[in-house]
Amino acid sequence: MQTASFFSHSLVEPKQPFSIADVYFTANPFHSLANAVVPAVVLFSSAIGIGLIGLEGKDRLLGGLRVLNGAIVRITRFVVGLTPVGVFAIGAVTAGTMAPETFVRLEAYFVAFIAASLLLAFWILPLLVTALTPFRYREVVGVARDALLTAFVASNAFIVLPILIERAKALLRKRGLLTPESDAAAEVLVPILFNFPNAGRLLTLLFIPFAAWLAGSALTATDYWTLLVAGVPSYFAKAQVALPFLMDLFGLPHDLFQLYIPTTIIGGKFDSLVTAMNLLAFALLGAAAMGGFLTLRRAALLRAGVGILAGIAVTVLAARLLLALTVDSGYHKDEVLRHMHLPRHAAEVIVHPDRTGVQREEATLDRIRERGTLRIGYDRSNLPFSFFNADGQLVGLDVELGVALAEALGVKAELVPVHGVSSRPCSPTA
Repeated sequence: MQTASFFSHSLVEPKQPFSIADVYFTANPFHSLANAVVPAVVLFSSAIGIGLIGLEGKDRLLGGLRVLNGAIVRITRFVVGLTPVGVFAIGAVTAGTMAPETFVRLEAYFVAFIAASLLLAFWILPLLVTALTPFRYREVVGVARDALLTAFVASNAFIVLPILIERAKALLRKRGLLTPESDAAAEVLVPILFNFPNAGRLLTLLFIPFAAWLAGSALTATDYWTLLVAGVPSYFAKAQVALPFLMDLFGLPHDLFQLYIPTTIIGGKFDSLVTAMNLLAFALLGAAAMGGFLTLRRAALLRAGVGILAGIAVTVLAARLLLALTVDSGYHKDEVLRHMHLPRHAAEVIVHPDRTGVQREEATLDRIRERGTLRIGYDRSNLPFSFFNADGQLVGLDVELGVALAEALGVKAELVPVHGVSSRPCSPTA
């Protein structure tokens, strides 16, 4: 009964089929906003923006939107001021109500997240730049060192945008590739790309397969395709908006989202690190494209591809080995069930292993009180409602309810086996 280790109504509700049309297109933008369907909101907003280009009288609309935006900014500042208190409260509740084994299993998310962050920041993105530009690996990583360290310590990539622009220009200047075109590209691409989904933000998508695994309903191969199609555009918004939408999409319990909030204390540092390297890498690639020194060399691309695949393989194997040594992912709830016992109660309990010697009588309250026992039928195979534990004691929810009823009547509880009714709960008899 492994699926009983975690219960939420989301796990028993019928899963809605994935529809690209429903995710990307909306007949009611207010419904999409209220339900955080970010891809549909982004596409609708982009269409409105394109439609306003060159339209006469748009200033009247934009003026009103600026006033509305100012009001929203004031509200946001007030909410941001309360955010530390809210995060502390959520973290305290999560820490106080989480089982110890959940803390251990949370290590799986941290290991996967940190391993993916380091792989992206110090291997995949630099190799991508070296394969398409004249820059060397050491130059790319070395020029980004200060920005990466600052973003990691501050858990904020926004504050290093000027540093990234300066470092990109310094590397171009060092190689004699700083032209008006490459200079403009580096100046413009860094702040623009910051507003788009990047590798750092998308790393938190790892929480979805982790939450599915923790809830006992691991994602299938097709679910990962759905996660890619719906998840990437969802990150035009914050992860705090995108993740609840994705959890709804996959039918995962929202209780697990409270587990995500405290993880941002550590995860925020690493995704800021990856975001900074992502911005620098694409700024250099954009500058190379605009400056005319972006090259497609087959040998360089092949070396980079082999290096990236090898890095992924080594990282996955190392993470798997570490988790196998530190995290016990085995199922142990059966041991808890085998050692389950009845709570303390005042009523005396009589258990019949079979029906020999049990006479059927009329089911009247007077006769029950006269006999001094309330006979309760049980099915020994109806787990977890009635069964014998490892010590040979009859336990289960139906047994507890029956004994509680006998106690309320002031009589003994007489438990009689009933065969062939495993689909029905135990019930008091005469």
